[in-house]
Amino acid sequence: MTGRPFTTRISPWGSLFLLLGAYTLFGKFLRETLDPTIALWVSLLLGLSISLLFIHPLTDLGKIINKRFQSDAVAFTSLVGLAAFTAILLNWFKLFMPILMLLTSETLARIDIQYAKFSELQAYAMLTTTAWLGLASGWLIGTAL
Repeated sequence: MTGRPFTTRISPWGSLFLLLGAYTLFGKFLRETLDPTIALWVSLLLGLSISLLFIHPLTDLGKIINKRFQSDAVAFTSLVGLAAFTAILLNWFKLFMPILMLLTSETLARIDIQYAKFSELQAYAMLTTTAWLGLASGWLIGTAL
């Protein structure tokens, strides 16, 4: 049998749908815990900032981390800071769990978008639109309930 090998093109829509669900839950969480005007500004800025964080391919993050750990003193200080952050995270687990859920689902969506060969501007538009739609739907669900 001759011909081209079977290839598939991955679609980022499944991970974007998962990201939409994560932002919906986070929008509902914000609506229930914060003052409405503060929650609105926090959600708008969070959607923009996380999308900006993930606009560049994740390989750039690896270069930054490798540069940072060239010195033993810097590595030790970073690990002590990471341990302190972990202690705070575990103490306030209810607050940090939705944020970790957002970061992991945003990472998955960004990897799928990068693998599907979308441009950085298209990736930013997809991530920001998904974030704002999810936050708005979570806000509406939190208001209705």
